[in-house]
Amino acid sequence: MATDNLFLGPQAPTTFQFNASVTRVFDDMLSRSVPFYHQILQQIADLTASYVDNSSNSTLYDLGCSTGALWPVIQDRNLNLDYIGYDKSNSMIDLAKERYGASDAQFECQDLVQVSSFPNASVIVCHLVLQFIPLAERERVIQLCYQSLPEQGALIVVEKIKQSDPELQKVYNQAFYQFKMSNGYTKEEVLNKETSLKGVLMSETDGYYRDLFKEMGFSFVDTFFRWYNFVGYVVIK
Repeated sequence: MATDNLFLGPQAPTTFQFNASVTRVFDDMLSRSVPFYHQILQQIADLTASYVDNSSNSTLYDLGCSTGALWPVIQDRNLNLDYIGYDKSNSMIDLAKERYGASDAQFECQDLVQVSSFPNASVIVCHLVLQFIPLAERERVIQLCYQSLPEQGALIVVEKIKQSDPELQKVYNQAFYQFKMSNGYTKEEVLNKETSLKGVLMSETDGYYRDLFKEMGFSFVDTFFRWYNFVGYVVIK
């Protein structure tokens, strides 16, 4: 696993992109930048096992699957399901296919705002992906998830949200920066990456997501994970 030092020094990118350079270090980036990242994957797999219909041929859609890290965790559950991972980044999909192409997983390069349906879905996962989609298209993706899921089907969403109170947002940001520096990033790297994400990662509040899930017709929303501004929702149709 290549070490992430993309945002160290004068060569640091000014705008974050899911390109080949990011793909090469993405696993390390997530492990060191997302609190409890591997535990969240386990939680997503546990929730999938609870909501997938093992008696029928159902499908798990992993939207924004990146390098396919969720798939081997799902495999460990021995579930009767098809796995389809979508990602807009060609380099991410290429790496996922290189790693898991010989397995039963299916990886496709897809722009989520252009997808029209998720056939045979039982569970749909959006793990740190909606925050990179503009709000109008984000709402359409969530609506499409609702339309594609059966009754009691689950949408699993993990997001980096923001606080409506700016002072509390500062407190949470500082905790997040300290977390990343405790994992070996320098202050320069942390600030350079934050700058590169402006206008790319568009966070919304917890209230925004809860209201949107209800507006789209989902019957139940719960928080299965929380660390400052990182939140995991399980949303049931």
